[in-house]
Amino acid sequence: MVCALIQTGQINLPQWLSYIPCRGLFAQSKQRRVRRWLGNSRINIHRLYKPLIKAAVEHWQQSKIYLSLDTSLFWDEYCLIRIAVVHRGRALPLAWRVLAHPSASVAFAAYELLLRQAAECLPQGVNPG
Repeated sequence: MVCALIQTGQINLPQWLSYIPCRGLFAQSKQRRVRRWLGNSRINIHRLYKPLIKAAVEHWQQSKIYLSLDTSLFWDEYCLIRIAVVHRGRALPLAWRVLAHPSASVAFAAYELLLRQAAECLPQGVNPG
């Protein structure tokens, strides 16, 4: 699955299908396989991603680091809350959460833990701006 993601450069699951080895003859067989893999409870993306992001910002040269807090609403049903480092016009996610919520306006309690998780990823001696 990871190789398919890298080869396609997209998160669109149907695009992965030609890169996934599978004995199934139909595309539905491969899609079911991808869904089972994505639903695997042993895959903890936050545990895997945290060391990568810490390494990426470990040698931050500036005295300030700019963070953004962004919320996005999907299908009027789910809200994505994301805290990211802003650098050269790009946003590098530090922490995120998706919750069932009908609005992009969320209470502090919904993202308080994300602020703590993001702070753990920041290098020592850098002031968030």
